[in-house]
Amino acid sequence: MTKKDTHNIDKNYKQSVAKAKHEPAESQVVVGGAKSSTHSISKKQKILVFSGLALLIMLSAGWLFAHSSFMNTTKPSDKITKQADGVVTKKDISSLEKATSGTGSADDYANLGGAYVDSGQADKAIVAFNKSIEINPQNNVQALSGLVYVYASSGNSKDAINALNQLIDIAKKSSDVSAQADVQKYQVQIDRLQQGLDI
Repeated sequence: MTKKDTHNIDKNYKQSVAKAKHEPAESQVVVGGAKSSTHSISKKQKILVFSGLALLIMLSAGWLFAHSSFMNTTKPSDKITKQADGVVTKKDISSLEKATSGTGSADDYANLGGAYVDSGQADKAIVAFNKSIEINPQNNVQALSGLVYVYASSGNSKDAINALNQLIDIAKKSSDVSAQADVQKYQVQIDRLQQGLDI
């Protein structure tokens, strides 16, 4: 070994020591008799990972809350696809009518009712919502909300209140945390209808 080789080894050793001072320490993990090297995660990296997971959980919870079936007392056709200008076309209605022909699901009929509402066909909307409730009488919040909207919009407070009372019954049976708030919201809508006010 020459003096030059010793100098290179010493130089490489010093560089390795200097590099190790700036990197996290390595830990040795023995898996099946073989050693593998893993870097420990710095405190800053742990905070970033934890923050990312917390944000993901909050966004997921927000999405679930926003898409809760008990929050659906607006226009019932929110679940159907509309053109960019918000207009429901005859093609949209035709597609939904085909989906309900024969063995349509409760959701199919509720979506069809919503399309009829948006196209100004309240009588057909009522028929579609009632068919949806006939198929799924237990927990059909979407169709009942659609009936509330149609009846209240047409001045039929009696039937709107009847549908709201059914929504209250469903909310009271629910284990959903927001259900109690929904009961109060539905009761406010009933009170407004009884006073002759819009909901």
